[in-house]
Amino acid sequence: MQAAMAGKLEQVRELVARGIDINFVNRSGVSALMVACQWNQTQVVRFLLENGADVELRERGSGHDALMYSCFSGNPDLVELVLRHGATIDATDAMGRSALMIAASVGKAETVKVLLRTGANADLRDHSGATALDWARESGHRALADLFPAKGRRKGR
Repeated sequence: MQAAMAGKLEQVRELVARGIDINFVNRSGVSALMVACQWNQTQVVRFLLENGADVELRERGSGHDALMYSCFSGNPDLVELVLRHGATIDATDAMGRSALMIAASVGKAETVKVLLRTGANADLRDHSGATALDWARESGHRALADLFPAKGRRKGR
């Protein structure tokens, strides 16, 4: 996980070649793929995905998956990469938040665009009833409102 976080691709390759479980998770349920996504280590993410890393693994407490961690990093290319490898676009975390809600809450406009373009459901609501647009507004990212379908923009929370 430390090698993945630091973007040390050769070290990650060596560890996998030596038989380290590519889907090993720590006590919190965090995998090397999640860490690499969070720290925006695209080359490491690509290697892990091409060698069998599971995009559907979830962190135990939060329920975050690799796609959600990619949204925190804000790299739209990384988000597309994870989606191409089978991530469920509208999966939700323990609070009912989708990757789109996470990207909107942290103000990642390009990531929001990618998610909407690839079919993310902007009408999903988390456990509190908030949509991704609500998360953007409540987090102070009101400029993201124009990215969402007109139907969602008319409704305020």
